[in-house]
Amino acid sequence: ISGNVAPVVWKKRSITNGKFAYLAIGNSVTLHGKCGYWWDNRRGMAASEVEKDYVHLVKAELEKRHGEVLLSAYNFAHWELLYYDRSEAFEMLDPYLHDELNLITLQLGENVQNHSTFREDYKELLLYLQEKAPRAKVIAVGEVSSEERNQTKKEVAADLPQKSELTLYCDPAPEQYALYNELLEAGRN
Repeated sequence: ISGNVAPVVWKKRSITNGKFAYLAIGNSVTLHGKCGYWWDNRRGMAASEVEKDYVHLVKAELEKRHGEVLLSAYNFAHWELLYYDRSEAFEMLDPYLHDELNLITLQLGENVQNHSTFREDYKELLLYLQEKAPRAKVIAVGEVSSEERNQTKKEVAADLPQKSELTLYCDPAPEQYALYNELLEAGRN
């Protein structure tokens, strides 16, 4: 899927044909719809160009290593906004999950309002992804707005059952923190 973030709906037959399959699950930072007042295509929120959102930057690096990459991105912010049984949203992911996936990035947390069950819900989500896409490496992506949630994500990823050595946590880069703080300061002035 060249330059497009249209979802690849996985079927039971192989559609990857040996190609590297990457699924990005997140909120508007991962995939935001068209906004006439900001941008005219689907990309990660606030990226100046499609190729500059984190999903496409990851895809470009993967293509250097693996050749053609089949990319699918899904905005799963609905999960963040639930404050009771977040697992009821899992079935929304099913069309994207398949045992041929190689990589899943999970970028969620910024929109969570009720944190009382976040640890348990995040763990349940990671276990669900592992069950539905058992070969995929899952990377839990950190965020710049909450060190507390980052710590929770890191601990949950580290505490998963032994089968889950394929689940990792990734902190935001120092440049991301610097830009976030710069934008916060500019907004205060």
